[in-house]
This record gives sequence, structure tokens and C-alpha cells, in this order.
Amino acid sequence: MSDLGRSIFSNSILGMALCVAAGSACGGEAAAPAAGEPSLKEWVRQLGATDFDERAKAMETLRGLGGQARTQLEAAAQGDDPQVAHAAMTLLRAINRSSLRVEVLDPAGAPMTEKPVTLMLVQQNDSGRAQGQRQNLQAQTDAQGVAKFADLEPGRYHVHARCQAPGFLPIAQSLSMFELKVGESAVKLQARKGSTVKGQVLTSDGKPWSGVKVTLGHANYLRFRERGEEQFNKMLEHQPSVQSDGEGRFSFDTVADASYFVAVWSEGKIEHVSAAVAVSEDKLFDLGAIETKFAPPAP
Repeated sequence: MSDLGRSIFSNSILGMALCVAAGSACGGEAAAPAAGEPSLKEWVRQLGATDFDERAKAMETLRGLGGQARTQLEAAAQGDDPQVAHAAMTLLRAINRSSLRVEVLDPAGAPMTEKPVTLMLVQQNDSGRAQGQRQNLQAQTDAQGVAKFADLEPGRYHVHARCQAPGFLPIAQSLSMFELKVGESAVKLQARKGSTVKGQVLTSDGKPWSGVKVTLGHANYLRFRERGEEQFNKMLEHQPSVQSDGEGRFSFDTVADASYFVAVWSEGKIEHVSAAVAVSEDKLFDLGAIETKFAPPAP
């Protein structure tokens, strides 16, 4: 092996050793200074440089190194140079914070870009009880499908991450006693398309009933029908509804797992209520022909 090859190999081994010593993956922080660049000690020393650009470069480099620079910065924070000590303490406050990356994937596992993500954090004590104020944060996924939340206080939290994207069910994950450690933690959300419920509305003589309102109701609402049609109708007015097409067909997409029924309306009143059907596993549920008691007007 040439001298250059041995030098590159030695530097690679040193870089991996620094990553292990810092207790984090190399991908999460910048690599250690390469051959020919200032050492960690020299970068820390430049925090007290008289030239502004040199100080700024040192701050940027040490912040990028993160945990790899912690030991040197802790020593500098206790040093005699007040300018270096102040800069070191500023960097340590940033390095000793947490960050959370929320990765959002589509059903096939591909990144979902430019999607809004909301994050709710409530710090918990050792017994799991909430303490402190709730934090509600927002971010948008980048080209890798990752929404980043930085500058968080390390500790145990109840974490609720949620993403709403058109054409998909709301994606959410709740985690209790989630440990936000110094450095970066991660949560993954994977989208689902949801199921499709479709069917065809027919009149009493078996012909397609077009332009009629069809409502998809949760099966739990069926028990309220016993309290009277008026109350039942009012409850269903706020449920998802569509109009049947020229062939009397209707379709509800992006339906979450649950049991549902469909209600067919006529002149503001419910004409027909179907039996409940259990929807799950992002499948197609075809209710087929729904024959109502509606009699079309005589020609």
C-alpha cells in the first residue's frame, strides 16, 4: 500500500473511532477534520481569533461536528480566555439539545415531500405523568420526506406526530415515555390509501337512480335511529356524502377501517339505509345494487 493509501486508511479508522466514542452514528454529524485541516483543538482555539470570518468558520465547523467536539468544548468553556469560553458555552448549549426527525413515506415506502407535519410534545416524569406545558410544532417534509424539529429539550415525552396528505388517510403515531436524547431521534410515519366503498342506487323498478344524495355513516350511528328519524337525519347531515352519477353509481374513497352503512336520501329525508359492512385493509368494498322503495314518476 502506498503512503497516501496508508494515510487515507488511518484517517478513516480514526473517523470511525471518533463516531463510536461520541455514541452516535456518523451519518448524524459531520465527519472529523480530514488530513490537512485544522484539528479539533485548533478549531476551538480559533473561536478567539481576531478575524471575524475565522471565528465564524470555527463556530460553523464545531457546530457541525456536534458531539465529537463536546470534550474539547467543555474544556474550553472552563478556560481562561473569556471569548473562547463564551463561544464554547454557546456551542455546548446547541450540541446538548435534542432534535427529532419525522420521516413520512407513502404506502410503497417512497418519501412524501412538501407535506405538513404537526408534532405535539408533553414532557413526562418517571411515573408517566405529564409535566410542563404542551408544545405544538409544525414543519414540512423535505426532498427526503423528512420534517425536522430542532432545539428540543432532552427528556421523556409523550409524542404525537401527524401528517395529513390529500388522497391518503391521516397518518399519525403516538408514543409514550419516548426518550429524546441529546442529538437526533427519529419517528417514521407511513401513509395508507384507505378503502373504497362503492355501489349503485336503483329505484323500486330496478332502474338506476341518478343525482341522488348518498351518505356514508359510521355503524355506531345506527343505534340513534331508534330515537327518531329527525334526529338520525340531522346526525347524518354532517357525514361524507356524494351524488350518484347517471348510472346511479356512487363511490367513497380514502375510507378508514371501521364498520359503515350507506343512507340514500330523497327530498331531504332518508329513503333507504343499508346493512353495515366492515371496512379494512385498504380494499375495495362493492355494495352492489341497492334497490330502494322509491318509485319513479309515471311517464
